[in-house]
Amino acid sequence: MYQATISMTKVSIILLYLRIFPKEIAPRFHRICWTINVILVAYALAFMIQFIAGCKPISFFWTQWDGQQVGHCVDNRLVVFIDGGVRDP
Repeated sequence: MYQATISMTKVSIILLYLRIFPKEIAPRFHRICWTINVILVAYALAFMIQFIAGCKPISFFWTQWDGQQVGHCVDNRLVVFIDGGVRDP
């Protein structure tokens, strides 16, 4: 949830910029903002898919907590640390 919240917060701030600065005044700024929004959403989706698909079987992602299921996941702490380094340097 943290990753999705951070991404959507950044998207909402950029959407606020788009409302503050009309396209007629700053068309290049609008293109840059939309490009950044697309990159943010794509990165967030890719991260979430990797986070969930990093478990074999995929259902182990949401059933691993009970200790009765068989499977394995990538080290999610490492993935989160890498995400923090890439996203918020």
